[in-house]
Amino acid sequence: MIQMVTLYKDCQQLYRVDCPVGCDSCFTGPKGTKHCCDSECAAGCTGLGPKQCVSCKNYNQDGECVPECNGLEKYDREQSKIVPREKDERRYFYESYCLKECPDKTLIEGKYCVVACQAGHYRNVDVDRRKCVPCDGPCPKGLLVQ
Repeated sequence: MIQMVTLYKDCQQLYRVDCPVGCDSCFTGPKGTKHCCDSECAAGCTGLGPKQCVSCKNYNQDGECVPECNGLEKYDREQSKIVPREKDERRYFYESYCLKECPDKTLIEGKYCVVACQAGHYRNVDVDRRKCVPCDGPCPKGLLVQ
């Protein structure tokens, strides 16, 4: 028979008990003081900052909770225009994650990994079998991916 012993240090800490005013969730610091979790944390945290969240309110990008993924482009203030991000900075939106590449069984629609193209778009297998592109006028029958 296996006997399990649970120690107090192994128990889950409650993250909304006795938090400072204005905190959605908090953690207890080494000296017993309560600190607010980052605003991007959804279910408590283990320390300060968006890399210490138990789970993310919006998106997880490279282990950090963020309000939005990087996407594929950014605004260049000096040129006053949208420019492509460097390859290592690009991230696609997929569920609650920001990914460098879309998963194999998904399609790519702009900066999103999707399971089907939105209305008015189709997958043009002659150009790129994974990308959704806008239809030029009514979408051709048989090309809509549902």
